[in-house]
Amino acid sequence: RILEAPLSLNNFYGPSEAGIGATIYEIDKIGAVPPNVQTLPVGRPVSWHQVVLLDPQLRPAVGRAGQIAVMGEGLAIGYLHLPEETKKKFLRTPQAVRDVLPQCGP
Repeated sequence: RILEAPLSLNNFYGPSEAGIGATIYEIDKIGAVPPNVQTLPVGRPVSWHQVVLLDPQLRPAVGRAGQIAVMGEGLAIGYLHLPEETKKKFLRTPQAVRDVLPQCGP
């Protein structure tokens, strides 16, 4: 019965460094998801974030699989008391010194 109700389902994706979330994918009705679906898209960036896919050389992976990178307001700027981990996982973007790019994934 719940699948017949006028409810929507949102896939709200984001690494913990993004605070709440970075992207959203809305499904019109919960019942609209076929039972055989295994995954959902991560969706589009929320209005306060930019999301890009990067290749292993940290170049845009246009039309290819890549690592999700999130930029924008509300992101962490590093890990508290873990400067080495911060140095490995957070990248300074060339566009602006204050933009920090947390790496999402391994």
